[in-house]
Amino acid sequence: MPTDATSRCPPCLGVGSHHGRARRSRSPFAGMADLSARTPVRVLSPGEIERMLAEHQLYLETEYHEGHRANFASADLTGRDFSGLNLRGIKMDRAVLRGADFRGANLQSANMIGAILQEARFDRADLSATRLSGANLVSASLENACLAKATWSCTDGQRGATGRLPS
Repeated sequence: MPTDATSRCPPCLGVGSHHGRARRSRSPFAGMADLSARTPVRVLSPGEIERMLAEHQLYLETEYHEGHRANFASADLTGRDFSGLNLRGIKMDRAVLRGADFRGANLQSANMIGAILQEARFDRADLSATRLSGANLVSASLENACLAKATWSCTDGQRGATGRLPS
């Protein structure tokens, strides 16, 4: 039977019953995202950020035929001003958005899973259908924000909550 990882049977990694061993049970959580293992933060220049936002705007205006959907996943956008912008469908998973200003912004269907949104301002923003699971919203301001059908989860010690906000 193989002993090193490079020569193991690919379908079972050398631990299947056809190797004379009992099959290991797989965790029901295997393959799920581990939000505690942070991806290294991407540093973007102000010019790169502006270019990506302009491409995203063109993407929305041409109904996805031109431009590109902005992907700010794992980017450090601390304190950035996004107020009043159309950011519908933007990708900001695991982004650092501490103190960012989203007042009056359109964030419909945005992906903000695992984002750091501490002290961010979302007053009057449209966050409908936004994915916020695992996001840190400590001290964030959401006054008069629309959260219809947004999905979220949070944990505090032993207790946790998940759900879909009402429409």
